[in-house]
Amino acid sequence: MNSANEMPAPFAGHGSPMNTPERNRYTDAWCYLASLCRDRAPYCPSQYIDATAVTAMSEPRTIHDFYGFPAELSSIRYPAAGEPAIAAEIVRPNLAWAKADMAFDWNRQFDGAVKAALSTRPADVVALQGHRDFALAAPTLEHFPPILYLAGLAAEADTTVDPLVEGFTMGSLSMASYTLGYLGGV
Repeated sequence: MNSANEMPAPFAGHGSPMNTPERNRYTDAWCYLASLCRDRAPYCPSQYIDATAVTAMSEPRTIHDFYGFPAELSSIRYPAAGEPAIAAEIVRPNLAWAKADMAFDWNRQFDGAVKAALSTRPADVVALQGHRDFALAAPTLEHFPPILYLAGLAAEADTTVDPLVEGFTMGSLSMASYTLGYLGGV
């Protein structure tokens, strides 16, 4: 690191939770890392969170997210102190995304493509899987198929789909809803 104001960011690949009650080279390395980070708030990505999150409470609870291991593991607590003031500094600049209809450009572009297809040629919605922003708009399988059902019904009836309500929240979430066979919108 080049400056006293910069701090390294650790990533700890933990493997088996059975390391927790043991003392071995892994736990020794983690204890050493903890001693380096004392009284600081390190950025440490987790392999369990596929979103950016900040722990903001002063005394975060221990989460036991495993099953089938000895009961002694569930009794272990990690008295890690949180830093709410630092968390607020990290989160505050991003609060603009909580405002109504704020959205990333890719979200607006993909949503516009969906709306255009539904309002002209609903059968073309399936082709949006090739859209450059598809992976961001539909990061997991369950996000896209529901609109395909509505588009398929509209295509079969040789009609189009009407917007019920449009908008965005938190930058990346489209709140667009569509109807088939209803009148009007909000």
